[in-house]
Amino acid sequence: MLDELSQLIKQYEKKWDIQTLPPYQLSYNYVAPAASSDSRHVVLKISFPDNHEFTSELEALKFYSGDGSIRIVKEDRENGAVLLEKWLAIDPKGVIGEREFELGTYLRNPLYDYPKGSNYKKLEINRILQFSEELGFEKERILNWSFANAVISLIWFLEDEKYFKEIYIRNAELLHEITI
Repeated sequence: MLDELSQLIKQYEKKWDIQTLPPYQLSYNYVAPAASSDSRHVVLKISFPDNHEFTSELEALKFYSGDGSIRIVKEDRENGAVLLEKWLAIDPKGVIGEREFELGTYLRNPLYDYPKGSNYKKLEINRILQFSEELGFEKERILNWSFANAVISLIWFLEDEKYFKEIYIRNAELLHEITI
Protein backbone atom coordinates (compact mmCIF):
# COMPACT_ATOMS: atom_id res chain seq x y z
CA MET A 1 0.00 0.00 0.00
CA LEU A 2 2.88 2.41 0.68
CA ASP A 3 3.74 2.32 -3.01
CA GLU A 4 0.16 3.29 -3.80
CA LEU A 5 -0.19 5.93 -1.09
CA SER A 6 0.84 8.93 -3.18
CA GLN A 7 -1.66 7.89 -5.85
CA LEU A 8 -4.40 7.48 -3.24
CA ILE A 9 -3.66 10.94 -1.86
CA LYS A 10 -3.89 12.46 -5.35
CA GLN A 11 -7.10 10.52 -5.97
CA TYR A 12 -8.77 11.92 -2.85
CA GLU A 13 -7.43 15.43 -3.47
CA LYS A 14 -9.21 15.38 -6.83
CA LYS A 15 -12.33 13.49 -5.65
CA TRP A 16 -12.92 15.69 -2.59
CA ASP A 17 -11.45 18.91 -4.03
CA ILE A 18 -8.81 19.37 -1.33
CA GLN A 19 -5.13 20.24 -1.16
CA THR A 20 -3.19 18.24 1.42
CA LEU A 21 -0.30 19.56 3.46
CA PRO A 22 2.57 17.48 4.89
CA PRO A 23 1.18 14.63 7.02
CA TYR A 24 1.26 14.40 10.78
CA GLN A 25 3.99 12.07 11.99
CA LEU A 26 2.03 9.03 13.08
CA SER A 27 2.77 5.34 12.96
CA TYR A 28 -0.31 3.60 11.54
CA ASN A 29 -2.64 5.67 9.41
CA TYR A 30 -1.86 8.41 6.94
CA VAL A 31 -3.30 11.61 8.43
CA ALA A 32 -2.69 15.02 6.90
CA PRO A 33 -4.20 18.47 7.30
CA ALA A 34 -5.77 19.83 4.14
CA ALA A 35 -7.63 22.83 2.79
CA SER A 36 -10.88 22.36 0.94
CA SER A 37 -11.90 24.45 -2.04
CA ASP A 38 -14.28 26.40 0.21
CA SER A 39 -11.34 27.29 2.53
CA ARG A 40 -12.36 24.94 5.35
CA HIS A 41 -9.60 23.31 7.35
CA VAL A 42 -10.01 19.55 7.12
CA VAL A 43 -7.99 16.39 7.72
CA LEU A 44 -7.54 13.52 5.28
CA LYS A 45 -7.20 10.15 6.97
CA ILE A 46 -6.36 7.03 4.98
CA SER A 47 -6.38 3.82 6.96
CA PHE A 48 -4.17 0.84 6.31
CA PRO A 49 -5.79 -2.20 4.65
CA ASP A 50 -7.88 -4.47 6.85
CA ASN A 51 -7.98 -1.98 9.73
CA HIS A 52 -10.97 -3.30 11.62
CA GLU A 53 -11.02 -0.28 13.94
CA PHE A 54 -11.72 2.11 11.06
CA THR A 55 -15.43 1.25 10.91
CA SER A 56 -15.88 1.68 14.67
CA GLU A 57 -14.07 5.04 14.48
CA LEU A 58 -16.53 6.23 11.86
CA GLU A 59 -19.48 4.94 13.88
CA ALA A 60 -18.19 6.71 16.99
CA LEU A 61 -17.83 9.99 15.10
CA LYS A 62 -21.34 9.64 13.70
CA PHE A 63 -22.70 8.87 17.16
CA TYR A 64 -21.13 11.98 18.70
CA SER A 65 -22.12 14.09 15.69
CA GLY A 66 -19.79 16.94 16.57
CA ASP A 67 -20.57 16.96 20.30
CA GLY A 68 -17.02 16.92 21.73
CA SER A 69 -15.56 15.55 18.51
CA ILE A 70 -15.11 16.48 14.90
CA ARG A 71 -17.62 15.69 12.17
CA ILE A 72 -17.14 13.54 9.12
CA VAL A 73 -17.13 15.71 6.00
CA LYS A 74 -16.88 12.86 3.47
CA GLU A 75 -16.11 9.18 3.68
CA ASP A 76 -15.10 6.25 1.56
CA ARG A 77 -15.64 3.48 4.07
CA GLU A 78 -14.99 0.69 1.59
CA ASN A 79 -11.49 1.98 0.84
CA GLY A 80 -10.65 3.21 4.36
CA ALA A 81 -10.57 6.95 3.71
CA VAL A 82 -12.32 9.78 5.47
CA LEU A 83 -12.26 13.57 5.33
CA LEU A 84 -12.73 15.08 8.78
CA GLU A 85 -13.20 18.50 10.26
CA LYS A 86 -9.91 19.66 11.77
CA TRP A 87 -8.95 18.43 16.04
CA LEU A 88 -11.01 17.76 18.70
CA ALA A 89 -10.69 13.98 18.14
CA ILE A 90 -9.60 12.39 14.89
CA ASP A 91 -8.93 8.88 16.13
CA PRO A 92 -11.87 7.74 18.25
CA LYS A 93 -12.12 4.10 19.12
CA GLY A 94 -15.78 3.93 20.02
CA VAL A 95 -14.90 2.57 23.45
CA ILE A 96 -17.01 3.45 26.45
CA GLY A 97 -15.18 4.19 29.65
CA GLU A 98 -14.13 6.81 32.15
CA ARG A 99 -13.43 10.25 30.76
CA GLU A 100 -10.13 10.55 32.62
CA PHE A 101 -8.70 7.67 30.58
CA GLU A 102 -8.66 9.82 27.45
CA LEU A 103 -6.24 12.25 29.06
CA GLY A 104 -3.70 9.46 29.34
CA THR A 105 -2.77 9.64 25.68
CA TYR A 106 -2.17 13.36 25.94
CA LEU A 107 -0.13 12.98 29.10
CA ARG A 108 2.10 10.22 27.75
CA ASN A 109 2.83 11.76 24.34
CA PRO A 110 4.97 14.78 25.38
CA LEU A 111 7.84 12.56 26.52
CA TYR A 112 8.67 12.04 22.85
CA ASP A 113 8.95 15.76 22.17
CA TYR A 114 11.04 17.06 25.05
CA PRO A 115 14.83 16.94 25.08
CA LYS A 116 16.66 14.82 27.61
CA GLY A 117 17.00 16.61 30.90
CA SER A 118 13.60 18.28 30.75
CA ASN A 119 11.67 18.29 33.99
CA TYR A 120 9.05 15.91 32.65
CA LYS A 121 7.53 15.20 36.05
CA LYS A 122 6.94 18.88 36.76
CA LEU A 123 5.41 19.35 33.31
CA GLU A 124 3.07 16.41 33.83
CA ILE A 125 2.05 17.52 37.33
CA ASN A 126 1.19 20.97 35.97
CA ARG A 127 -0.86 19.44 33.17
CA ILE A 128 -2.71 17.15 35.57
CA LEU A 129 -3.50 20.10 37.84
CA GLN A 130 -4.72 22.15 34.89
CA PHE A 131 -6.92 19.32 33.57
CA SER A 132 -8.32 18.79 37.04
CA GLU A 133 -9.14 22.47 37.46
CA GLU A 134 -10.52 23.03 33.95
CA LEU A 135 -12.47 19.77 33.61
CA GLY A 136 -13.41 19.10 37.22
CA PHE A 137 -11.73 15.68 37.23
CA GLU A 138 -9.99 14.23 40.29
CA LYS A 139 -6.20 14.63 40.06
CA GLU A 140 -5.51 11.11 41.28
CA ARG A 141 -7.88 9.58 38.70
CA ILE A 142 -6.18 11.52 35.91
CA LEU A 143 -2.77 10.31 37.07
CA ASN A 144 -3.88 6.70 37.59
CA TRP A 145 -5.59 6.47 34.21
CA SER A 146 -2.58 8.10 32.54
CA PHE A 147 -0.33 5.45 34.06
CA ALA A 148 -2.73 2.72 32.91
CA ASN A 149 -2.76 4.25 29.43
CA ALA A 150 1.05 4.26 29.33
CA VAL A 151 1.19 0.59 30.34
CA ILE A 152 -1.40 -0.33 27.72
CA SER A 153 0.60 1.56 25.11
CA LEU A 154 3.73 -0.33 26.14
CA ILE A 155 1.90 -3.66 25.82
CA TRP A 156 0.44 -2.74 22.43
CA PHE A 157 3.92 -1.84 21.18
CA LEU A 158 5.28 -5.14 22.50
CA GLU A 159 2.40 -7.00 20.85
CA ASP A 160 3.00 -5.29 17.49
CA GLU A 161 6.80 -5.10 17.43
CA LYS A 162 7.75 -8.06 19.67
CA TYR A 163 10.17 -6.09 21.86
CA PHE A 164 10.09 -3.44 24.59
CA LYS A 165 11.00 0.06 23.49
CA GLU A 166 12.81 2.03 26.18
CA ILE A 167 10.74 5.21 25.75
CA TYR A 168 7.51 3.33 26.55
CA ILE A 169 9.05 1.84 29.67
CA ARG A 170 10.49 5.20 30.79
CA ASN A 171 7.16 6.88 30.19
CA ALA A 172 5.29 4.44 32.43
CA GLU A 173 8.01 4.72 35.08
CA LEU A 174 7.83 8.53 35.11
CA LEU A 175 4.06 8.56 35.46
CA HIS A 176 4.32 5.94 38.22
CA GLU A 177 6.83 8.13 40.12
CA ILE A 178 4.50 11.15 40.22
CA THR A 179 2.63 11.83 43.44
CA ILE A 180 -0.09 14.45 43.70
